[in-house]
Amino acid sequence: MKPFGVGNLRPVLCIKGVTPIEISVLGNRGEHLKFKISQKGSRNVQAVFWNKSKLTKIVCSENSLDIAI
Repeated sequence: MKPFGVGNLRPVLCIKGVTPIEISVLGNRGEHLKFKISQKGSRNVQAVFWNKSKLTKIVCSENSLDIAI
């Protein structure tokens, strides 16, 4: 997936239909959002949204998310 830079954009991957579980905030000021994601037929994976704790209510209220990384 390299090289990226001028003329070669950094790749974006999408994971569709994941369920957020075990949601928490971390960091000295609670600025990061940490959770596990689950997808039917796959194992659970931990995810961290750096500097995105403001999304906690949105993530907690959704049954299914599409995540771009």
